[in-house]
Amino acid sequence: MNKLKFIPLAAGLALALSFTFSCSGDDGGDPPPPALPSGGGSSSSGGSSSSGGSSSSVVGEPSSSSGGESSSGGSSSSVVGEPSSSSGGESSSGGSSSSVVREPSSSSGGESSSSVTAVPLCGGTVEYDPDSHFCDARNGGKLYGYVVIGTQTWMAENLNYKTDNSASRCYPISGNTNPNDDDNDNCDTYGRLYDWATAMNGAASSTTNPSGRQGVCPDGWHLPSDAEWTALTTYVGSSAGTKLKAESGWNDNNGASGSGTDEYGFSALPGGYGYSDDDFRYVGSFGRWWSATGYNASSAYSRTMGLNGANVSSDDDDKSRLYSVRCLRTKA
Repeated sequence: MNKLKFIPLAAGLALALSFTFSCSGDDGGDPPPPALPSGGGSSSSGGSSSSGGSSSSVVGEPSSSSGGESSSGGSSSSVVGEPSSSSGGESSSGGSSSSVVREPSSSSGGESSSSVTAVPLCGGTVEYDPDSHFCDARNGGKLYGYVVIGTQTWMAENLNYKTDNSASRCYPISGNTNPNDDDNDNCDTYGRLYDWATAMNGAASSTTNPSGRQGVCPDGWHLPSDAEWTALTTYVGSSAGTKLKAESGWNDNNGASGSGTDEYGFSALPGGYGYSDDDFRYVGSFGRWWSATGYNASSAYSRTMGLNGANVSSDDDDKSRLYSVRCLRTKA
């Protein structure tokens, strides 16, 4: 009977000891504390993220992520409260740069970006629209308006380029003589006057359309041949002089205006002309323009408009005379 009572007691003691050992330790200590971030900045694969919210980095602490913002060789930081970038973010290398933002544009991925619209400057200071004006970089930069008439693109004013050889002239402000190439207000209004050799820049005569003779004109433009002048007047039609002359700036003709209707924006002005002895005449009353086509050894073709005529006349004149120049754009 005593032996039977001992068996249940021994079994209970064994069960108690087994429970005690199972609770006394798995690996011999408390569970480790949570791991702390390392390196002083956040680093993640695929971009920094948090569950259910946006993440941000502190000012001055560069954050890097795979597919996010990365910097090399320069400081880059995001402001507190600004989400760090994810895949498709911006990358910079070598330092920071800035540009003037003129036109906003959108880019793929939902981010907003900006494009820069370059505004051309003539002479480094004057903004202009290349769709209506051309900048001749010579003489420090000179703007010219231009106009399309038929299939031709003409400068809408006379050339005002001061040549290096002192062969160009401004019509004198007072009197009828001007022995040097000093600037004056008449050059600003009417452009400069050139003898034929200077207008051609030493090139040979041309009868073709286009002339293929740049002459004194800037790059991308050329001195028109007589055939190209004819193409202009043919396109304009009857009374071409009236249609091509400026609406003001011409002297009156017996009480009637000598100006034209300027229907095509050519804006021809009466710059007068000069002779080889530095004698100048007819500013305000006549305009004469050289062509690239010679007539003979001593003469070349020109075009004339006057206050008392509705047409554009073709003449052959002595190459030593000083006439205006209109440049024609050279087609690519």
